[in-house]
Amino acid sequence: MLSLCDFSLYSLALPSMFLLLYGVGRVSYSIWWKPKSLERGIQRQGIRGTPYKPMIGDMKELVRAIIEAWSKPIYLTHQIVPRVDLFTLDIVQKYGKISMFWAGTTPRLIIMEPEQMKEVLSNKLGHFQKPPLNPLILILTKGLTTLEGEQWAKHRKIVNPAFHQERLKLTADAISRAAFGSSYEEGKRIFELQTELIMLTLEAMQTLYILGFRFVPTKKNRRRTELDKEIKSTIRNLIQRKLNAKRIEESSVDDLLGLLLQSNTQNNQPEDATSTKSNSLSIDEVIEECKQFYLAGQETTSSWLTWTMVVLAIHQDWQEKAREEVLLVCGKRNPNFEAITHLKIVSDILNPTTYILTSMRSPMQSHNTINCDGLNSHT
Repeated sequence: MLSLCDFSLYSLALPSMFLLLYGVGRVSYSIWWKPKSLERGIQRQGIRGTPYKPMIGDMKELVRAIIEAWSKPIYLTHQIVPRVDLFTLDIVQKYGKISMFWAGTTPRLIIMEPEQMKEVLSNKLGHFQKPPLNPLILILTKGLTTLEGEQWAKHRKIVNPAFHQERLKLTADAISRAAFGSSYEEGKRIFELQTELIMLTLEAMQTLYILGFRFVPTKKNRRRTELDKEIKSTIRNLIQRKLNAKRIEESSVDDLLGLLLQSNTQNNQPEDATSTKSNSLSIDEVIEECKQFYLAGQETTSSWLTWTMVVLAIHQDWQEKAREEVLLVCGKRNPNFEAITHLKIVSDILNPTTYILTSMRSPMQSHNTINCDGLNSHT
């Protein structure tokens, strides 16, 4: 006969064993059974791609491709794909224009067929969404480009008027002044802090991300946190100055920050006001939108102008045409907004380089809930 002590041990052991088996089953399902089932379902649809590797997928190969591409100098050529996205190029060349790879345990679909790309990019029903972001990206910004659904629509509606053509002036301090009604000097510190934060974030993204590792107080993790806090504090001070100026009617809503703060002010109006709280932004949301505009304005503009100079160095005949046009329209005066609208050749040069650069630097990886032989997944 079992003693009371033995019975207690058995009563504790059985639930523990069931919990252990349940945990093992869940882990096995997540890292092996489900991915392999998805892989078979995708292959049955005629889509080829890399074989699944437990847990890590193709992340090692992705990091290796980035390091390899960045380790070599870029030559004066339009063939920039091997430099910008060597990993995707290798996948497409090996498996075709519609292929897939593994981001950890999640399959990612690559679409390079123009008609299908158009269908994805023009879809307005919400079927195609942004891919899950690496949490390290969110320390840079949680603004418009990272949002989905109603949140995205709300932020876009508020931000969009700031980009009407008459509000976009080309000056030496375009980003700070056009966006926030401040000078470049006021935004200089934010640019410097974000540049360092970008470098630390890119460095971290070249290694395999381990869940929760960003919370470990390593030297670089602490520095990323410090930079983020200082950026937010600097922007918060800028916002406070703007609010103080608005109170004494020394500031308008003609810039991005003014529009964002107007929304925030409406948030504090009585309930019978025309604007509801659901259509307004909190101060924290305003800060994130400001971070994003500084980030996007700095990185895209500098990269765009740098690549334009590279292209002009390759095609010196167009360089001469652009110079002649500027001298004809502007003479010895600095170009102003009115003059820029008449620079047709310069526009013809800038617009294609903008399209090429943004297309290559930020390839969109849309994903959707699909059904692979009865299994729902995101690709």
